[in-house]
Amino acid sequence: MLQDMMPGEQYAKFTLSGGVFTVTDHLSILYTGASGLPKGIPTYSDTTFNFRHPFEAYKDENGVVDTVLLDNGLKYFPEQLSLPNFIHHFKPSWAKALVKYHPEYSYYEYCLATKKSQSFDTKLRSLGSFTEAAALGDTGYYLLLHQDPFFNNTTFGVSYIDSLLGVYRKQMYTKMHHYNDNNSILATAITMVVCRNGGSCTLDTSTGYNYLVSTYLNAACSRDEVWKNFLSLYLAAKQGYVQELRQRYAIVNGVYTECMSKKFKNLSKYGFDNECYHVNRTPHCTPAHYDAYGDSKQPCSSTTSGYYATKIPRFGSDADIPFNSLTASAHLLDSVHKYINDAQEDLYDSNCKSYI
Repeated sequence: MLQDMMPGEQYAKFTLSGGVFTVTDHLSILYTGASGLPKGIPTYSDTTFNFRHPFEAYKDENGVVDTVLLDNGLKYFPEQLSLPNFIHHFKPSWAKALVKYHPEYSYYEYCLATKKSQSFDTKLRSLGSFTEAAALGDTGYYLLLHQDPFFNNTTFGVSYIDSLLGVYRKQMYTKMHHYNDNNSILATAITMVVCRNGGSCTLDTSTGYNYLVSTYLNAACSRDEVWKNFLSLYLAAKQGYVQELRQRYAIVNGVYTECMSKKFKNLSKYGFDNECYHVNRTPHCTPAHYDAYGDSKQPCSSTTSGYYATKIPRFGSDADIPFNSLTASAHLLDSVHKYINDAQEDLYDSNCKSYI
């Protein structure tokens, strides 16, 4: 995102012809007309979202408030410079003062708010055996849900979003027990191990944890495989909620970007173009409810999506996590669990490690 805010990049575009600098892109941080970032479109008259109004003081590479000495012998703050001088003297460190104007900044904030959850997932992936997992106190597997920071200790300070987390936790609890044909996630993970060769395989998977473990997991190696498969299934199910909350968080913060760089888009996936959100934002589609699609400050609104169609999203779209609700054969499930795990790791790498 910092790169995007540097002169010449996608949110700081300008043209130079005959020695004259011109800015016509309404989404450029260099544009000072009747629009500007972070939701800059011609019908939005706020002119403060540009390089002359940094979110914080411009600083040099050492974190010291910066000034520029011009040929007239006077020093100026960067925001006081003419457009040519600002571009000519621009330093990469200045981008930090502008990055909060990036249309996807709220996605970065979401990443920060869920870092404990990401660390928790990474810790779980590091556990290669059933014994290591049990040492965490998760001998019943379902305790995993109660320890997961995403479902228990994450808050966003937005009542609508925080209330959704409570709903998702209940849904995840149900999914833990009724994941595939009314079998629990644990029963499904056991099926993936015991019935790995495919064909007909009937297990008494309707019973509880202790029975399942004592009956089917006598060997340490099979327990380790079950843990690995269980974790893949758990993370795949969890990721659906992580992704949905991420997009709804973006919507209620006015920065939903699913229309970026897409010829075809599905704006109904999270109710963006047909749902009223219980947040205190305007415009309204019912009394006191927010009409996101009708909000001209939204990148993907009915009047603004065209301005963002050529922009490259830095946080990507929803990851295609396979088998969120698994009905495939045990043999097929066994072959894809690594792909599920890899998809989870790639998602975090692209969305949180390279966000800024």
